[in-house]
Amino acid sequence: MYECPASYKENSAQERKLLAMVGRFRREFADLFPDRRPLLLCPFNEFGIRKFVCTTLRPTMVPYPDLYDWDTCASFVADHLSLELLEPHFELPRYLLSPTLVLHHHRGTCFDFSTLLCSLLLGDGYDAYCVSGYAVKEICQRDQSLQECPLLVTEEPEQVNKYTVKPLWEPKSCFEQKQQEEAKALQLKKQHEAQLEQPPPDPLLGCRVHCWVLVLSGRRDVTENFFIDPLRGQRYSTTNEKFLGIDSIWNSVNYWVNMQDCSQGCAVSAWGYTSAVGISPDVYQFISYGCLQCRPKVHARWPDGMGVTHYRKAKLERYSPYLLPDGLMTRLTTYKDLKCDMVKEGYQNRNDRLEERELNMDDNVTTERFGRFARFSLKSHRYVTYNTDTEREMEFYSCGRYDKLVRRVESPGEMTETFQGRRDFLYYRHVIFAQQVLEPGEMPESDVRPLQKVVERFQRNRAKPASEDVAERVFLLTEGRIQVTCHFPDDRLFRAKRIFTKPRDETRQKYSITDLVFIPMVRRPHTHTHTHTHTHTTGLPSSRFSKQKLLSCILHYMVLTMSSYFSLSFSIRAILASREQEESNIELRSSVYQAVCIEKARRFKKDMERIAEEERLWRQERENDILAPFLMKLGNTEILCQTAAVQVHRDCLASLKQKLTAQANHIQKRCEKLEQELQQKQEWHQQNLANMTKEDEDKYLADCHDTMFMVHVAKLRLSRHEATAPLKYQALDEKLRRDPRLAPHLH
Repeated sequence: MYECPASYKENSAQERKLLAMVGRFRREFADLFPDRRPLLLCPFNEFGIRKFVCTTLRPTMVPYPDLYDWDTCASFVADHLSLELLEPHFELPRYLLSPTLVLHHHRGTCFDFSTLLCSLLLGDGYDAYCVSGYAVKEICQRDQSLQECPLLVTEEPEQVNKYTVKPLWEPKSCFEQKQQEEAKALQLKKQHEAQLEQPPPDPLLGCRVHCWVLVLSGRRDVTENFFIDPLRGQRYSTTNEKFLGIDSIWNSVNYWVNMQDCSQGCAVSAWGYTSAVGISPDVYQFISYGCLQCRPKVHARWPDGMGVTHYRKAKLERYSPYLLPDGLMTRLTTYKDLKCDMVKEGYQNRNDRLEERELNMDDNVTTERFGRFARFSLKSHRYVTYNTDTEREMEFYSCGRYDKLVRRVESPGEMTETFQGRRDFLYYRHVIFAQQVLEPGEMPESDVRPLQKVVERFQRNRAKPASEDVAERVFLLTEGRIQVTCHFPDDRLFRAKRIFTKPRDETRQKYSITDLVFIPMVRRPHTHTHTHTHTHTTGLPSSRFSKQKLLSCILHYMVLTMSSYFSLSFSIRAILASREQEESNIELRSSVYQAVCIEKARRFKKDMERIAEEERLWRQERENDILAPFLMKLGNTEILCQTAAVQVHRDCLASLKQKLTAQANHIQKRCEKLEQELQQKQEWHQQNLANMTKEDEDKYLADCHDTMFMVHVAKLRLSRHEATAPLKYQALDEKLRRDPRLAPHLH
């Protein structure tokens, strides 16, 4: 079955003494409390040996930091084991398996779950106990279909408005009243749906046997007592209504029986039970020594590497690392009613750094999230699943990109980019695309769409005056205009604005500096009494040379903007092509654990192959070596002395002689047996000759003919054996005298 110590298969003298004490306690308890159910004291283990439940616990601290706290231990046990329901549900189990076997087979009852979890918690230093009692059906059967998925539960912080003014009177708002009525109707609807989802009444309520773990305060910074359900790996209060009653509790050194009233659940007045059956220190030192003989496979967390949990309107699938080729770790599917609403998938160890993929089934939107060091520093990618060219949103890790791009939102008609930490202080760019007029059946010349308008916004550069620090640039390409707006000066309410207009000339496709006309920002007064115009020229260039220099800068920036847009467009297409290639050829990163396991497996495989080859060659040599059986008696020595060589030679010839004699005797016995059968048939024929028919006579003659033929063959084999036996004996003697191990000693 599996490797285990001898104490699992038999009871020592101390254990037999303890079992006798437990037997006396059982009889006394039954006499004093005839109405109480029998206690779980000495069930059978996997070898059919009765063991006291306290000795079944094996306090063990495993060498895994992840299993040092109660929550990680409970979660591991709940995920690592498959549940076997008690049959019947209202009776205690006859068998309580050892934690070693439970870890080896990955399955067990709730009592096996609790025994394993309590052993781990005791090894980690917790004051833990196994509890035998009663619970509701959902707890006993690990049914979480009415529970909200923990991944979907989010705690919203309360918003407190510090500036709320207390009203002098209580105002009544029709709008608020309408909102309250709608909220009340929604609450009633939810309550009605919850009532419809409630399961029917359980006929075995209060009778279903269950086992869980109790952790008392005092050790490992535990401040209050609490229960742990090993089937779910969750913590519960000791007054939780899902636990209906307690019969007994035990740890590795003692056993307690509950004498308090549990009609109101497990809200007991005190946990200081009176000891029912205790193990003396000398007995405990002997029978409780030892720990788990099988280390838990932490990395293969679930049986068969995967676990599926059904929650209320949700299904959670979890997988072990490196189980699936695409690195999938979790998949969460949510439902509105019976229709799939959203699917969330979590990944690990992928080369493309994909960590999460979320598919919204209502609007067919897929959102992918990546970890750091992904290609192109991609952080998230949101797109329409079945139409990837309509809308797209990408987020990036700006610290890993030379252009410091943070976010890019693209739609059929426009595109918005957000930057952070650029040296030119650019933080926003908005592009509006021009509509392409194509003839029927005509294809666009390139994938880059023509631009209609480009808006760029910049943060304040304190190294420049506000009148020279550009806050916004607007390129109206279809209108041939460029608008430049500066930041607000610290001491002014107005800011400078520059407009450059291209003269309309349909024959010229490009324009130079001389084609642009400089127009300063003009501000008219609000009153209509003034008839003259005021021109605000703060920070504007005054000379023709300054204007020409400004126009050169504007054109240079426009060229850089167009170039940046085209470069980024090609970069986005490269990202999409890269994502398509990565999804078609998924690769996983090798972890340190996997590398160590692979190296160990490789060395183990080579050792096994070498041992198998050596054993095959050894067997082949032994099969062809006639001296092998006789050399084994001498310790398989290859160097023989005179006496040993003579003895081996004599024994080998004697063995052949014995074999030949046995063959001759066997043939002789076969021949005598056939002759005896022939004689019996002849006597039977003489006795029944008068009553035999024609068919009986023919059958008798055929049988006699066959028997006489077999007698002839047997005598022929015997004569041939007698003729060849001396030759075989002589040939073996000559072969032994030529053997290099015997030849020096045989003269």
